[in-house]
Amino acid sequence: MTTNQPYDPNDPFKVGNDLCWLHGEHYRVAKVLEVEEDRVKLSGMTADYWRSKKALLPRLDVTPHRVSGSF
Repeated sequence: MTTNQPYDPNDPFKVGNDLCWLHGEHYRVAKVLEVEEDRVKLSGMTADYWRSKKALLPRLDVTPHRVSGSF
């Protein structure tokens, strides 16, 4: 899904957004596919998976625009 709306830091779990978060010593980037009340389905480089909003929120970082595969 593509969106013409800019990334809104007040609503990071919006379908279509690319999220960037700290995972250990590395950053992860994934696209939001689906949103439920307390969790979000993400599409990463190799798989789709569910993550808790509560666990992701404090680790979110500024999302790079047009993330490339070399990230």
